[in-house]
Amino acid sequence: MKILGVFFRFAFVIAFCLMFTGLWQVADSGVRVRGSFGLQAYGYEDRDEENHLWLLQSTRFSVTDKTRPLSFHFSGGYIGDNADEFSSSGRGRFHKGYLQYGGMSDPLKIRIGRFFMYKGVALGVLDGLEFQQKMSKNYKLSIFAGMMGPLSRRFEFEKPDEALSFGGELRWTPGNLWHFKKTNVSLSYTNQQRNELETRHRIGLNAFGSLNHKTNVYAVVQLRTSESPIRRIVSRVRYADNSWSGMLEGAFVSIDMADYSWLNGFEHSSYTRLRFALDRNIKSRLWAVGIDGSFLFSNEPGIRLGPFVTIPYGQLGYRFSIGDRGKSDGLWASLHYSPYEGIEAYASGSLMTYEWEAYDIESEDLTMFQTGLRYTPPFKENVTVSGEYQVYQSPEFTSDRRFMGGLKWKFDHGRSK
Repeated sequence: MKILGVFFRFAFVIAFCLMFTGLWQVADSGVRVRGSFGLQAYGYEDRDEENHLWLLQSTRFSVTDKTRPLSFHFSGGYIGDNADEFSSSGRGRFHKGYLQYGGMSDPLKIRIGRFFMYKGVALGVLDGLEFQQKMSKNYKLSIFAGMMGPLSRRFEFEKPDEALSFGGELRWTPGNLWHFKKTNVSLSYTNQQRNELETRHRIGLNAFGSLNHKTNVYAVVQLRTSESPIRRIVSRVRYADNSWSGMLEGAFVSIDMADYSWLNGFEHSSYTRLRFALDRNIKSRLWAVGIDGSFLFSNEPGIRLGPFVTIPYGQLGYRFSIGDRGKSDGLWASLHYSPYEGIEAYASGSLMTYEWEAYDIESEDLTMFQTGLRYTPPFKENVTVSGEYQVYQSPEFTSDRRFMGGLKWKFDHGRSK
């Protein structure tokens, strides 16, 4: 009976998704339907030698009226594990589903439903309403209100009085300002709660500008309403030309831990950080050498450096740490190769010596490796088949092997010729 119940739940989710992905059969030429439909299987054996096979179904689609600025967007699916016969692990997933009025270039845009919110200091999934209005050539106002989406991403909603979320952003785009071009400045505010507890209450200022076509500057300030008001101050400069590219960043960061979080017990709650990256392109950006690193200043300084080389098939590098910071020293690689049209082989991995005093992890050798193959038939470019093998090995986990297989189908009906 459990298997039968799982079948009906799984079939319901697929039927719900296919009901929308098949809209083109009844839609006229004024509607565009596009998205993807995917199936994945993820198998492994846990530390108790129990086998697991997770099934994941995912559907993404948007339905757009080409004659009016109106559209509907959905992302969701199903996830379940055969280890418990999908009884407690099996559930629907509802990542987003909202109705939108207005497009990218329209002065007015309204979204209602479940959507991802990223407006300055505001971050998270919102079940509610967002209103955006271009007030003039250089000013745009955004206001949102609703409830935080459930962390499980189920087809359910939080209680309004326990997960209230609201805020907004005022964006100013003056273009040329002083020595900067393409200037963009935004002021944002958010108050987000979960289980009647405040998780994010901030005000922020973001600024971006270009000194020339090679150099960009970015700065951000985020403040909290708690006793320690500074959450983050960051300033970053990027430079790129045909031969060199680089980045330099300075930041002061205070860890954002809620008062009720057990992580508040950690000794180091704020730090100053300096990051950099430098690349030297040798030939057509296919060959390059570079180095990146970070300097962390808390009670005692800590340094992490990582020289690397870029080749036509990916990157290889070495990372090492010095001073007072968690260590993860060793070799890493990320490679890809396409022997024939439509076939891509890839692999990535690392051999690291790992150390983290905060969790009483002294020194352990870790091996992480994954390799996979993706195939998109040249005669059927909207279908992709993939397979992947993963290895994770440490003194505690000596035989962690995982397998993943997937099928993805993309569709786009009603696209303008």
